[in-house]
Amino acid sequence: MSIVIAVLVGAAVLLGLWAAVRTVRNEAVILRQLVAGAGIEFAIVVQMVIAGVLTARGHTVDGVLLWGYLITTALLLPAAAVVAVAERSRWSSVVLIAACLTLIALQLRVNQIWATGGTG
Repeated sequence: MSIVIAVLVGAAVLLGLWAAVRTVRNEAVILRQLVAGAGIEFAIVVQMVIAGVLTARGHTVDGVLLWGYLITTALLLPAAAVVAVAERSRWSSVVLIAACLTLIALQLRVNQIWATGGTG
């Protein structure tokens, strides 16, 4: 599970940096960034499947807490994509940065929950 989290955090850092470059250039989000976000979204779905399988096999974790974070994580990038399509200015890039930073924070918390079972 920690490998998936590391991949997601790394991908979110890269996408956030890409969005930061476009923000500095006063440019909106482009289709390639949305495709990259879709790739991250696919990895989040894979993470959810892995979490479900490992939990069903006996990994003890606070399910409500874990799934609350996972579902919230899964909703972030699609929400940012809606804003990116609706807002064709540099602010769409700022929203993508915010979504990436939030995704990173949520993934770090998922890692804590997974490691401690949600008790710490």
